[in-house]
Amino acid sequence: MLGPGAEPIIAPVVGGRVPPIQATTLDGEALRVPLDRPQPLILNFWATWCVPCLEEMPLLETLYRAGVPIVGINAGLEAPAEVAAWLLEQRISFPILVDDANRTLEGRFRVRGLPATFFIDEQGIIQHIVSGALTPQALERGLDAIGLVSESEREP
Repeated sequence: MLGPGAEPIIAPVVGGRVPPIQATTLDGEALRVPLDRPQPLILNFWATWCVPCLEEMPLLETLYRAGVPIVGINAGLEAPAEVAAWLLEQRISFPILVDDANRTLEGRFRVRGLPATFFIDEQGIIQHIVSGALTPQALERGLDAIGLVSESEREP
């Protein structure tokens, strides 16, 4: 979606620029979205009490360990210590932000349910959104949309 002057508009929709985030991860790292270095990104909103979220976490962790940039945003109104303990127990290592009590990030992205996953290209443009659990097909479409699936990996 283009705004006046052919600039992508800031909106949490496919074709819109990712709403900016400046926050600190649970590990104490400063994080900015879009990322400082231009690269594709998967942004996943989740909570420890959300069953579909928990089911997709190992898949996201596998992608992260394979080099796919992923940032998780805990939107469950949970205490950071509780979230950190859960992540340690589940061996989740990708960067995690915890949304505030006002649900600022959740509101900025207009998240209406969990999980919600945004696939963002290296220019900071949202290319695919999945509301609900990631299916293998939805994940493949999202990865393809941000250039992380090669032609040889596509099914005939």
